[in-house]
Amino acid sequence: MSALPQTVPLVVKSISVCRNTCSPMIGELQFLRGWQLGSPEVSFGGLSTLIATVRDGKTHLLSASDKGHWFSFEIPADSGAQSTMQIGQMGPIKDASGRPVQGDMVDAEGLAQGPDGELFVSFEDRQRLWSFSQGVLAPATDLGVSDALDNSCTSGSHLGMEAIAMVNSSHLLGICEAGPLGEVSLMPMLLINVTTKATRASWEQHGYFAASRNGFQPVDAARLPDPAPPSPGLTRTYLGGLLVLEREYVPLVGTNVRISHLGAETWDASTHGGVFRSRVLAELDTHMHTVDNFEGMAVVRDATQPDKVRIYLISNDKMIRAKERTLLYEFIMADATTTTDVSADPTPTGGAPAAGAQLAGQAGSAPAGQ
Repeated sequence: MSALPQTVPLVVKSISVCRNTCSPMIGELQFLRGWQLGSPEVSFGGLSTLIATVRDGKTHLLSASDKGHWFSFEIPADSGAQSTMQIGQMGPIKDASGRPVQGDMVDAEGLAQGPDGELFVSFEDRQRLWSFSQGVLAPATDLGVSDALDNSCTSGSHLGMEAIAMVNSSHLLGICEAGPLGEVSLMPMLLINVTTKATRASWEQHGYFAASRNGFQPVDAARLPDPAPPSPGLTRTYLGGLLVLEREYVPLVGTNVRISHLGAETWDASTHGGVFRSRVLAELDTHMHTVDNFEGMAVVRDATQPDKVRIYLISNDKMIRAKERTLLYEFIMADATTTTDVSADPTPTGGAPAAGAQLAGQAGSAPAGQ
């Protein structure tokens, strides 16, 4: 990835996920490390997306902010109770003409990376999906699905397609934070063929049903690496498919977040209008854990234990630093038997709202633009 043009000083301090004392095992995930990030740079913050790559033995994170900037940095070293300094890089997200985005075009909310390194960014306010095939310094290409997003997600609000991830080499899955009328019981989900962007970006619509209870909304997604063979002596391997980051805000209480799983077999077996159900792996509860406005999630294979993955969460301070912080958490996913209890079902059952029936058969394509 090309270096971003602006160097940004970071102030990094280690923090714990526990408010007081708690187990490092949170559901099926193990908490490893946490940091609070800050900077004297006024444009730093608003980090709502995250992807991770490993280069030269180091984990690098890239985020697109809801203020129209790219931001990249390495995983911090442990700093204990003392604050340390680190350097990050920053630069503007550019539109199709090569100009920095501005006004109602800045609100980047989802970030995914294709197998060839191509980046995809979803935006709220002016809903759209852009690709960056030549890297973060290059102009964007509009994939031409804005009408589909306006018809599927809540248009003109902060409830657009926040959670996006590649499900294979050709298709990107995007989940709306809420439906077109603001409903959150069954969130519309688009499966977009991003390889057709030179002519027409094709898509089909499904539904995402958050597991266990309503109130949680999807804010990011990340594809798990393909399941690796188990280590010597082990007969299990970690889950394949997608992880979905979900957030719940409870007035006068705070924010809860959880990480759920969608099995790879879910979309392979799905038909148009299918309802995808998730299974909860871990939940951060504001009464027990240090929770902020987590909106970004990245997944990368563990370098020393290839049958495990590391999961990174980042919170969005919304540029209101007196109330919210930029937190970065690192988890590791323990070994787990691949499951098949999450399945696509064109006819919603088991408590899923009947609204899923309205999704059946919805598909289309739209001209791709610059």
